[in-house]
Amino acid sequence: LKPGSPLFDQTVVVTILEYCSCMWLKALGDATSSRCWVALRVLAEKPFQEPLPSLVKFYGAVFLHSNSWAADLRKKLPSDSSGLRPSISDQELQLHLAEVLLALVLHWISEVKGHRADDRGLTELVKSWPSTQAILAEVRTCLEKAVGEDSKAKTRELLKEVEQVETIGKELCSRVPSGASRLPDVLSSAPRPLLGQGSGPSGSSTA
Repeated sequence: LKPGSPLFDQTVVVTILEYCSCMWLKALGDATSSRCWVALRVLAEKPFQEPLPSLVKFYGAVFLHSNSWAADLRKKLPSDSSGLRPSISDQELQLHLAEVLLALVLHWISEVKGHRADDRGLTELVKSWPSTQAILAEVRTCLEKAVGEDSKAKTRELLKEVEQVETIGKELCSRVPSGASRLPDVLSSAPRPLLGQGSGPSGSSTA
């Protein structure tokens, strides 16, 4: 790998890997694998080493522009003469990316909770919450527009998770005074992620 290579462009890396991850999970019908393995095992590690606040913001942009980049990516895919490659609709990709975003935010909260003595993590979470909330609002709007019987159950599940995450954020920001030195009790009751964290598309652990 050399600086300037497309492999160092995180937008290129993430859009390709997330599209492939969505396709892989659809082909296997695997509902237990983590959706955020690309973020936690690729972007959070060398050579990118993106911190969680940046990852959430970046994935918000990936989600918002998914229809555009997915259309461009599909044009570049090789032909599938065997017909074995699953087709991925815009809605399926958006639902996948919504799961990734929610898993990332919950993972971020869990990381802050696990480092109670470090004020920096809490400060960064509270500081970044307004922009994170805006991203969650976009996710909710997308989910509310989802159509099709096959997506109804997944959409309802994700809408509940959006509401959970938004509630945690609002309570967190309202309970943390300026210069607070400890996490409020609200984090102790944060819901466990509905999705696994840090495993690859095959469900292997990233720990």
